[in-house]
Amino acid sequence: MAAMSPVFGLALLSGITSIVCGILVSRRWHKPGADWFVVCAVGASCWSLAYAASMLVSDLSIRWLFEIPVWIGHGIVPVAFFVFVLCYTGRVESLSAVHHLLLWTIPLLTVVVVLTNDVHHLMWTDFQFERVAGAATVYYDKGPWLYAHKLYSYTLVGAAAVVLGQMLAARDSLYTVQAVVLVAVSVPLVAGSLIWLLEVGPYPQVTATPLLFAPVFAVATLVLFRSTLFDSAPAARRIGKRRVIDDFDDSVVLLDDTDRIVDANDAAERTLETERTELVGQSIDVILSETAAGVEPGRFTTQLESTAGYRTYEITISRVSDGRENALGHSLVFHDITAETQRRQRLTVLNRVLRHNLRNDLNVVQSYAAQLEESVDPPHDELASVIVEQSAELAALGEKARRIERTLDVPDGTPARVSVADVLAPIVERYDETDATFTIELGGRSLSQDAFLDADGAHRHDGDIDTDIDIEFSTYRTILETVLEDAVENAVVHGGDRPSVRIAATLRDKSVELTVTDDGPGLPEVERTPLETGTETALDHGSGLGLWLISWGASQLGGSVSFTCLEGAESDDDGDGTENDSEGRDEPAGTEVKLELPLCLERR
Repeated sequence: MAAMSPVFGLALLSGITSIVCGILVSRRWHKPGADWFVVCAVGASCWSLAYAASMLVSDLSIRWLFEIPVWIGHGIVPVAFFVFVLCYTGRVESLSAVHHLLLWTIPLLTVVVVLTNDVHHLMWTDFQFERVAGAATVYYDKGPWLYAHKLYSYTLVGAAAVVLGQMLAARDSLYTVQAVVLVAVSVPLVAGSLIWLLEVGPYPQVTATPLLFAPVFAVATLVLFRSTLFDSAPAARRIGKRRVIDDFDDSVVLLDDTDRIVDANDAAERTLETERTELVGQSIDVILSETAAGVEPGRFTTQLESTAGYRTYEITISRVSDGRENALGHSLVFHDITAETQRRQRLTVLNRVLRHNLRNDLNVVQSYAAQLEESVDPPHDELASVIVEQSAELAALGEKARRIERTLDVPDGTPARVSVADVLAPIVERYDETDATFTIELGGRSLSQDAFLDADGAHRHDGDIDTDIDIEFSTYRTILETVLEDAVENAVVHGGDRPSVRIAATLRDKSVELTVTDDGPGLPEVERTPLETGTETALDHGSGLGLWLISWGASQLGGSVSFTCLEGAESDDDGDGTENDSEGRDEPAGTEVKLELPLCLERR
């Protein structure tokens, strides 16, 4: 009986297995390619079950009708597998709706040819019954359309294999297993089809492909479906990259190795005021004269004319290479810096005018105020003294603004090895004749002001200093000096009549920690809030530039800074035995400025 034939059993098992796999994958319908995997399983089950059912029929007048569902399934499987691979790998966007419809042209025509074969005999001739292993199989001479259909199927499977091969060539370990499995399961199917087509072997009547769907889909279920095939699809990465580029605010243009445009994002279309289809194929020289001598990685600034006038762009050029470091072309990123450039120009002009006028006018004010202070009688001379003091503070503020601008410009050259002791010594020495007292801690060793200056003086004299009291790291010395000067000055000024200042330097694994601590009343919240938020408003603003200089300087040095108001002893009275509103609270006991700087700063 045909029902007992192993050929029938394999075909039936393949059909059932395909249906089961389709049901399982349909539960992940939202995953990339899952819908077309199900379509492929439906086509395979149609092919296998129709082939199994045909083995039960010996009447040729009825038997040829089973060829209709067989060839319907035969047409669905290669097309669905090809589209599945495109969806799974994130390349389905390259398949337009028209191209998608064209993929089904050959399978649809094949069904028509099968139905009308008696008229033209393009599909087969000499259709005859032959029994193999108890199954009712047929043998016929293959027609030209059958060969055309097979060639089309092999082409689709081969194209899918090429796409999967590109995944393997990318050497992406995350998707290697998936690519190998998908290629591996298609090999026996194609091999079985070729054996039947070329009539190789003792049973040319039996086509092996519908018999192999059982092991193929079993592998797909056990290895692919039960692993991360649909949980970690490469479509997420490929489409994600495309979406990121398209949604990128900056314009991105891709060039091939002949400096011709091969792709551009939506922002580039707006910047260059040209459709992407018109940009592709153009030489970049048409847009950027700076690239006439050749495109090389780097960064430069240029102006481009638009309908709204000239815009200034900073263009960054990067080399595009494959996995073997072979140059494929370049990417150009256009960053619009028009507003930034204009703002910088306005600030430069305003800064220069204000500093010049401020310095000249304050000199006049100070001169006249000094004369008034000497010439007028009390108590009016006190008014003149106030004018002198306030104008002096304004002049100092202007000088500090100049110092900030001069210091915080990124220096030329590369960072150099800097000795913390060498930087601190002149700063501490400046307060040698004041009432301020210093404690310096370097590398865990604590020194008084005199002991530290004596040790540093010995170092300057004979070049030998105890390494326990020194730390060296790579940074920009000028900026570091300015930052520490202002941190120490802030500690001395706000430390009271006899300020006590502690300076500590600690070496970490990849950084250097510098702290300056005073014993003053603590940093007011009105000064701390703008530094923490990074902005000033009409309500939240500091009273000077010193703390901002420290913050900006730390950023220029690749580090960070924190300002902490230290807490002292708990107080519950006003000194006369009566309780006040601050009961239970700790009184401020100073401010700690902590700098965290990289041990080895790279060139900025």
